[in-house]
Formats: sequence, C-alpha cells, structure tokens
Amino acid sequence: MMKIDAVDQAVDECVEAGVLEEFFNKHRKEVRNMVLTEFDEEKFLKMMREEERAAGKCDLLIEILSDFGTVSKELQNRIQNVDNDTLVHWTRLASRAESMEGFLEQIKES
Repeated sequence: MMKIDAVDQAVDECVEAGVLEEFFNKHRKEVRNMVLTEFDEEKFLKMMREEERAAGKCDLLIEILSDFGTVSKELQNRIQNVDNDTLVHWTRLASRAESMEGFLEQIKES
C-alpha cells in the first residue's frame, strides 16, 4: 500500500469512528500533506535557533529603549515585525540615541 493510500485510509477510519470527524472532513488535504511531508529535524532546529536569536534581538532593543521610558505597544509590535538587518541597525541607533524621541526621529530617516 502506498503512503498516500494509507493516510487516506487512516483518515477515513477516523471519520467513520467519529474521531475528529469534523476536523478531518474540513482539513483532509492539509492533514495528508503534513503526514506525507518528510520532517527535516536539522532544518527545523536551524529555524528555531534563528527565531530565538531574533526574539533575543527584539528583547535587547526594547530593553535599551526602556532606559528612555515606557516603550509603547505600537513600537514593540513594530520592532517585532522588522527584518533582521533593520533590527540590528535600530539596535545600533538606540545604543547611540540620547532619548526616545531622538531614536524615533532616526528610524524615520532610515
């Protein structure tokens, strides 16, 4: 039996048994693709490390800026949604800034 047939059969049996019936009926294609896609642990771990580094950089920038006062939720969200190069650049700017206003002015210009 081919993998795809085995996955389809397992999903059909779950639906017939009432196990996650609504979920499998709604997401059958996604379930099939997930099960058939090979898991690359090395790639996954690399991605997790990159995400952790990015989160650490965001935390560092917010910590530097908090020396100037409260960092607004809007600015925190903006920081968390920029690319890595921008994050590094903003961290350098923040470390040289004399105030929150000065930092905000600099990132407008960059």
